[in-house]
Amino acid sequence: MTHTLGPWKFDEQPIKSHGFYISTVDEGHVNTFIGEVGGGMQPIEEIKSNAQLVATSPELLEACEIMELAFNNAPQSWLMTNEVQNAAIHMRKIVNKAKGL
Repeated sequence: MTHTLGPWKFDEQPIKSHGFYISTVDEGHVNTFIGEVGGGMQPIEEIKSNAQLVATSPELLEACEIMELAFNNAPQSWLMTNEVQNAAIHMRKIVNKAKGL
């Protein structure tokens, strides 16, 4: 599964449906429309926060992949705590979910 590469951005001007458009940041080119967040009955601040979260998805996935690599390359003694083991397992599940695996 592939996704549209980031970075993504959200249009800070709410559209008529009180939501925000998410698109790619493509300097000098036509931006790719990713989707719309909002338009429901939530307060505009909540809709904006949701749009910001969606717009950072590619960067969050990349950060998780970097951390997963760090966990895989860490010394075994460092991975012995339950907290670190749980974090590594959780990170792997989230990365797989994001990739549709």
